[in-house]
Amino acid sequence: MRGLSGSGKSTYHKKYYPEAVVCSADEFFITPTDGEYKHDPAMIGQAHQQCFAKFLNAVAEGQPVIVVDNTNIQRWEVSPYYMTGMVFGYQVLIVTIDCTPQTATQRGIHGTPIERNQQYYQNFESSLPFWRELKITTEPKSTT
Repeated sequence: MRGLSGSGKSTYHKKYYPEAVVCSADEFFITPTDGEYKHDPAMIGQAHQQCFAKFLNAVAEGQPVIVVDNTNIQRWEVSPYYMTGMVFGYQVLIVTIDCTPQTATQRGIHGTPIERNQQYYQNFESSLPFWRELKITTEPKSTT
């Protein structure tokens, strides 16, 4: 999954891949006692390490469907997952959820500021030519 925070990545995979093992850096920030999301920017590196470790375990176990639910704004963030999946014989599909920073911020449940989503939007790198990608636009339909 690729997209801004609040774009609809989690909603998409819950609808279309409900059986999947989900690997997400966000899981690191959910407190086990009350299930509340408490983001700590100083811990983002550890969150992504934990996410990748969960992904590697799922691949090693041969889980049939694995979803990586992170923003994955830049190619280097996607590449380790993509290449690992390919090496282990998975049919890798990059699902990119596209929407404006304003829409993503309004929808988001993690309180991501509009400025951060705008920065993500400006820095969003296109997929590499050999990646299999499904691009979905999730802008609300105009009523005019």
